[in-house]
Amino acid sequence: ANVMPHVLTRTSSVSATCCQPGFTTMFERVKIANVIKVIGMQIFSASYIVFRKDAFAMRAQSLAATSQARLLLGPANVVRIDPTLVGPPIELDDYRRAMDELLPAVLASVAAHRDRVEEIFLKIKAERFVPVPWTE
Repeated sequence: ANVMPHVLTRTSSVSATCCQPGFTTMFERVKIANVIKVIGMQIFSASYIVFRKDAFAMRAQSLAATSQARLLLGPANVVRIDPTLVGPPIELDDYRRAMDELLPAVLASVAAHRDRVEEIFLKIKAERFVPVPWTE
């Protein structure tokens, strides 16, 4: 049979949730551990939300820039190419993984849209640019 040794059970509680340092019972220790676990999960969840918020903000900024370009140049003069990416998001400071995964994906996407881009932008030769002289 398992016998628990007698443990001093003098406690001094300041709050109903968690007791202050001193002698604590096993029940109070379990309660403290559960509170710490919940707080840890909340911190992890909050940091994940911040991480996702950054990703959402970057996506929104990208879409806003594309919308602005379409507004200024006309929808027919803007081609947005979104490469298909697989796997978890790439960290902003993970240069090696970005180079290894993004460049091949971008090259494949550009190759897939080559005919469309050529038709829209490269079929007609543009007139030579002549800067307007500056006058005051």
